[in-house]
Amino acid sequence: MRPFKILGVGSPLVDVICHVEENFLERVPGGKGGVVHLAMEELDRILAESGT
Repeated sequence: MRPFKILGVGSPLVDVICHVEENFLERVPGGKGGVVHLAMEELDRILAESGT
């Protein structure tokens, strides 16, 4: 097998943890304790709404 180099493939997964009120979860995609893959723009919007 010939050696090869990988520079990067796909998108990184990043967990963002912030403390919010229970009713805030009704206004964002996904459910409590779940996982949702978001575009950066959607993440920015959610973080702005959360006050984080």
